[in-house]
Amino acid sequence: MQTAKCFKRDERGTTATLFGLTLIPVMVLLGAAVDYSRAGAAHARMQRAVDAATLALSRDGGLLSDSELQARAQDVFTSAFGADPSVTAVPVTVTRQGRSIRVEASGTVRPAFMRIAGFNEMPISGTAVAARKKIELALVLDNTGSMASKNKLQELKRASRTLLDKLETAVRDSGDEELVKVSIVPFNSKVNVGRHHKDAWWITYRPHDANPALRMSKDDWQGCVTDREQLQDLDARDDRRITGDPSTLHLATVCGEYFGNRLERQELAEIRPLTNDFQALRQTIGAMRPDGCTNITIGAAWGLDTLSNQGPFTGAAAYGAPDVDKFMILLTDGNNTRSRAYRNSDCSEGPFISGQIDPRTRKVCDNIKSAGGQGIRLYTIRVIEGNATLLSECASTDENGTPRYYDVGDASRIQGVFQDIVNEILATRLTH
Repeated sequence: MQTAKCFKRDERGTTATLFGLTLIPVMVLLGAAVDYSRAGAAHARMQRAVDAATLALSRDGGLLSDSELQARAQDVFTSAFGADPSVTAVPVTVTRQGRSIRVEASGTVRPAFMRIAGFNEMPISGTAVAARKKIELALVLDNTGSMASKNKLQELKRASRTLLDKLETAVRDSGDEELVKVSIVPFNSKVNVGRHHKDAWWITYRPHDANPALRMSKDDWQGCVTDREQLQDLDARDDRRITGDPSTLHLATVCGEYFGNRLERQELAEIRPLTNDFQALRQTIGAMRPDGCTNITIGAAWGLDTLSNQGPFTGAAAYGAPDVDKFMILLTDGNNTRSRAYRNSDCSEGPFISGQIDPRTRKVCDNIKSAGGQGIRLYTIRVIEGNATLLSECASTDENGTPRYYDVGDASRIQGVFQDIVNEILATRLTH
């Protein structure tokens, strides 16, 4: 009896007992953390495998049947996901809708510890959509006299042909002829819209103007136009042309430059509006000649016009169209030297450049980057010479705020820059 009473009062070993009782849920929680960590890693690996499959289909799937698309997705997914005896993955599913391809995968992870608590599997999944949009790209290319030096125009032509080759290959591989459209805007201090537009409502003539460069009749006109009026920033816009109001229209001018009373006639290749006719685009590149002074503003403004459905040319999608991305590449090798409003007696820089002409370029660049609220992605390239600050400020910025601006110290590097840009333009966007 005395022994039983002692045993009842003895509290030694209580801590050990309590510790033993609490150890079980602690171990379950620790095991759950391990299992959730393994499931999280498997989920991330599955998402990466889905991304890889989706990107592969976006590149290669244009000409594949639905069954071939499914088989290709499964092969890429299986290779990227790898073997894991603790994971059971069901076959991927592929859905194609227009230019979008959706890949989904799912499976389960067999837990190591949570089975104690009655959990025999943990679900994981991954989804990705490759959204390839139509591309509208304007090439705004300096054709001034200085491009004749240091192989600049020669290298520009070579790089432009390579860029067109790559875009044409992307179109062919996608099986979608409407995937890419390109315009080309050769410029010096003017642009050449083509004599076939002589009766267009948006052209105005001043046959009796005091300025011999503007003293132009319809019969004498060879296709060149100069800046629009600066009033209301028309020279930097792609809209507000009013039939019957000559001050809002494009002013016909001589294809060449007056230096004093002497006219120096020039060959300036015609603008090629947006097209998917790559042979015609190559012809425009081949027609480019180096001549004349520099007016970056007019080149950029007409580049904007070719990407606008509000301008003289038709064929561009409306700003903000959900299935279209718009881009512009602006390349020059010099400073602004001459515009309709400001000029020296030659193509050299004058005191008005930074105060008068450069602000017009900044204005049109701002309009390009904000066009339609969505904006056009603007890449700028300086070849050996030119205003680096102006071009850097003109360029769009990437996700890190870095300007999409390239400073090319050797003309042979234009090729590599164009390749970098076109790769970025063609990159498929993934959404999860």
